[in-house]
Amino acid sequence: MAASPGSSQTRRTTRSTASKADEDSSFSYFEKTVSLYDWWLIRADEDFQGKRLAVAGVSSKEQRPMRVFRSAPIAKVLDVFTLVTSDGIAVILQGLMNKTRTLENGFPLEVYRVSFIVSFN
Repeated sequence: MAASPGSSQTRRTTRSTASKADEDSSFSYFEKTVSLYDWWLIRADEDFQGKRLAVAGVSSKEQRPMRVFRSAPIAKVLDVFTLVTSDGIAVILQGLMNKTRTLENGFPLEVYRVSFIVSFN
């Protein structure tokens, strides 16, 4: 699921093309990203290659209007703080998982005790 307007950020990336005809040219594109300051695990409404594990969270800091983001299923993990969802959004996790909300969503306590990233590798 895509972020609501204003809740996602874009990260500009430039890549060099490696074709013989145009070795010196480059192009840029914007990658959709969202940072979650308070986040928890959820089950996505639809699966992606049999996976339904997703994240939700607050994408604004305290004392600002609150926006809750719900991701599509997690497709891959880039590092301990960065996930990529099946719809191509990079999710940057800020801080620890919200234990209470994760448990409220039906996940066992073991998920909180053991890093959930292990299940992707």
